Amino acid sequence: MKITIKEIAAIANVHRSTVDKVLHHREGVSDAVRSKVQKIIDEVGYESNPLGKALKHQKEKILLAAVLVKVDALTELQQGIQNAYTDYKNFNIEIQYYTIDYPQAEQQAKILRALALSGCSGIIVSPLDHPDVEAALQELHTANIPLVTLNIDCRSKASRLCFIGQNMEKAGRTAARMADILLEGRGRAAILGSSNPLLPVSGREQGFRNYMAESAPRMHIMHTIDTNENPSQAYQQTIALLKNDPPDIIFATSGCVAEIGNALKTLPAEKRPYLICFERYPSIETLLQDGTITCTISSDLLTQGYEGIKYLFEFILFERRPSQDAFYMPIGILLKENL
Repeated sequence: MKITIKEIAAIANVHRSTVDKVLHHREGVSDAVRSKVQKIIDEVGYESNPLGKALKHQKEKILLAAVLVKVDALTELQQGIQNAYTDYKNFNIEIQYYTIDYPQAEQQAKILRALALSGCSGIIVSPLDHPDVEAALQELHTANIPLVTLNIDCRSKASRLCFIGQNMEKAGRTAARMADILLEGRGRAAILGSSNPLLPVSGREQGFRNYMAESAPRMHIMHTIDTNENPSQAYQQTIALLKNDPPDIIFATSGCVAEIGNALKTLPAEKRPYLICFERYPSIETLLQDGTITCTISSDLLTQGYEGIKYLFEFILFERRPSQDAFYMPIGILLKENL
């Protein structure tokens, strides 16, 4: 006869919630008690019943939250999440979306803290890099609400199940290698991006700079221009750059690529600097097709959104932890010829 959690609790002389914490590797149990309960679990050969849990969740709603930032990647990430919802909706799943204006980190922290009290089963989040957000993520972890970071990772890796997105340092190095090839190892590069609270931007820039210092010492990085993810500001700053100190190549580490491209179009095609950017969405495809963007480095946003729901759902439903701490998307170099 199969033993139950209640019976394990009785043998260990603890509450059944303590057994549940040990089974799911949650906090709130002393090392001595955890060791005692785990020994009993191993001795009796206890295994959870994922089929029974799945049937149970067909009757009970699984409420998930997606807390995302209003940047250019948002539409594709949401579409990937919706694609996963289509596949899992028979399990009575509901996804609530919360979108945060950049760079309103305090607003994101407030939403995350509210979700801790909402009965939410799990959260996908693109966290802004701010102490308030990090503290809110830790509070959710303490409350045993599983988190998957999507497209943007957090600093405290212990507070989430896994990260899904791009290896930012490698992506920056890839961009630098492309710039090195295009300029044959000699030229001037300007970096257009956003300051914190966006960790991916700093990671991409650092990878770019590291490659140049190590492998292309004759390449000169002029300076970094902070666009603040503001389209109008990005356009005006690019116009000023082209007028006052035109570079040979522009490396766009974040969004507002459409506005940067439109600024480049004010010059004749033969006088425009090369433009390297990230991701793939309609406005970038258009600028690739007309030659304004030289290449873009894709991280497959649709797959990111889909995988985020998949790993969160499988943990909630089947107690299946992700096999890796981070799932990095393939780094794809897109030109107009391979769209």
